[in-house]
Amino acid sequence: MALDSKWLENCTNEHYFGRGDISSMEEKVQNILDRNYDLLYDYFCNVLEREEEYKILRARRCQVLFQIFTPIIKMREPDIKIRGKFISNQVIDAYKEKLKNSTVVILDDIVIHGRGLSDLYLELDPEIKNDNIHVYAHKMFREANSIPKNLKHKIEVDSKIFDWEWRELSTQLVNLIQATVTPYVSFVETYQSKFPISVQNTSEGFIYYDITNPDQENHNIESYVLFERDKIPSLIRNIGYDACIRYYTDNNEKNILIPYVFIKSLSNLDIKQLSNFICKSLPQEKFSYLKDELKRCIELDDALKYRTILISILVNRFYGLYLGNKYPKMFDLSHSDESLLYLCCDEDTSKDIMKLDYESIASIVNYAIEITLCDETNKTDEDKELVRKLKEAVDVEAQNNEKDNVLDLYFYCNRQIDENLVKLNQERKKGLLIKTFYDILDADSHFVSKCQLKIWDKGIAACDMYVIKKDTVCSYARAGEQSFRYIVNEVKKFIIDNNTEDKIEDFLKSKPKNLKERILNDFLSTYKYRLDEWILPEIR
Repeated sequence: MALDSKWLENCTNEHYFGRGDISSMEEKVQNILDRNYDLLYDYFCNVLEREEEYKILRARRCQVLFQIFTPIIKMREPDIKIRGKFISNQVIDAYKEKLKNSTVVILDDIVIHGRGLSDLYLELDPEIKNDNIHVYAHKMFREANSIPKNLKHKIEVDSKIFDWEWRELSTQLVNLIQATVTPYVSFVETYQSKFPISVQNTSEGFIYYDITNPDQENHNIESYVLFERDKIPSLIRNIGYDACIRYYTDNNEKNILIPYVFIKSLSNLDIKQLSNFICKSLPQEKFSYLKDELKRCIELDDALKYRTILISILVNRFYGLYLGNKYPKMFDLSHSDESLLYLCCDEDTSKDIMKLDYESIASIVNYAIEITLCDETNKTDEDKELVRKLKEAVDVEAQNNEKDNVLDLYFYCNRQIDENLVKLNQERKKGLLIKTFYDILDADSHFVSKCQLKIWDKGIAACDMYVIKKDTVCSYARAGEQSFRYIVNEVKKFIIDNNTEDKIEDFLKSKPKNLKERILNDFLSTYKYRLDEWILPEIR
């Protein structure tokens, strides 16, 4: 199980990370990262050569950067010795037995406060001999105060940085991911299409949104999300809040397709029921490894999150096969990114998943499963402060007729709440259930889905899965590292609109009318003489 070093050494570039020109990608990476390029290149060389048996990549960004740098390093240094097995931290609860007597290293690009890193370490610590767990990060914020002492001394880091430095590097990394047309996903399958889609010509069968952001525009990249007008198949409709296909194109040279289902919260019973049905429906002789893995998952008692991720991988695959069958001239889903599967599943299971075709899953995709726990609030009490902030953000942006920005504003507030909790040495909040965004934002589920995808692409928010009360996995959205960009953009607009010191001072003395004015007033009051610290690099 895992992305094996032997596979990485032996595979050709076209077998993983897309079929784009690696030299061209390297040039983009160098231009965007500038002085940080050599440092990150060295970091990932060290990652490949380290001797630990298991290497855990923090999802999402460290995992995506690994996908970008590995083919460049392989091209430049074909004799590099790659060691160990690489896995995503999303699926470590399926690896407990294998990790117990192995050496392990946790890998991360930037450690800011260290809460996610600490949670991952604590998840491993009871199972593995303490001396066998190592941590290697590229950069760490100098005030990463949320890391317990027993972990802090174990962290090997290339260098420690100030807050403005991590914001600058974090922005560069997100720009890099977007400019190389590398999907910002950790386990959802992606496909490299041989031909571009004429999005406008899909309007008869699909509702489409252009969600290209300015950073993507600067590099001639287009980003769309398409929702089928017809009723989606029973399984997809019952197991998900919504479903779509995401499409990225780079001047029609690189065309990426991602079938995506917004999975509902699933109980242990849901997972077992669906796993059993898939096992019964697939022919044994063709998919024995996948069926064995599903059966193993049914028997596992403490790997509910991994089982949910495996089901998510399959459901997204099923939806892609359904679309490819229904619209064969529109969607080319013949070449998937194998590396994403290998980071979550063993090689044999991954190969079985890639062998799935529409004929084998036609009955599955029309299976009318009844989710046993449709109302997640029966299982978890949502944070009232976060719900209130989301409702405030909805009210403010509705008044300004800027509904598309409502989540940017909310996740900035979410981030500020977390920053205050750090100062009090308290745990971060999970965020809000994905279901809550559909309930509060708008009656149109496609609009809500589109808004979520837009902010995930920009790194403003991330979707996490949590096991609740030991028998249900719920999907939450929380603030991402880039959530501060909301206030950066608002400050830029404010200064352009109020280009005299007198106007700015009058605003600072005024009483804020709403949430947006309040956070802008607070920010300018704190940083009005230090705004240079918030100037961010742009894609060149």
